[in-house]
Amino acid sequence: MFYANLDDEGVCIGISSVNSTIEGDSSYIEIPGYFPEYLRRKYVGGSWTEEIVPLKDYKAEFIDTNPDPVEEVEPAEPEGRDWRDLELLLTDFIVPLSDHPQRAAYMTYRTALRDWPSTESFPDTKPTL
Repeated sequence: MFYANLDDEGVCIGISSVNSTIEGDSSYIEIPGYFPEYLRRKYVGGSWTEEIVPLKDYKAEFIDTNPDPVEEVEPAEPEGRDWRDLELLLTDFIVPLSDHPQRAAYMTYRTALRDWPSTESFPDTKPTL
């Protein structure tokens, strides 16, 4: 886990890995990973702005405060029902669009997704659009 270090105006001036010195410090907020895109961006009202804030004579950089680094593990690709549920969620947009040119194909795909767990090909062969 990583934390963005915010200055008094909410601008991310550094990124730090988790350790006990950060806990309880309100100038740090939790972020999902080390992403340089957070540096020099402003955090306002619970979300990041698109504005990049110029920081004169300051180079924002990664500050590793963790003496025992933990190996970052890539999230596993969803499998089986998790993958199917995600695909259904990602194709929900098509349901109310009766005039979409690919609606029939999407609806057939969604039916195949719902039926897939009860087939012999589950979970080895995923339905395709």
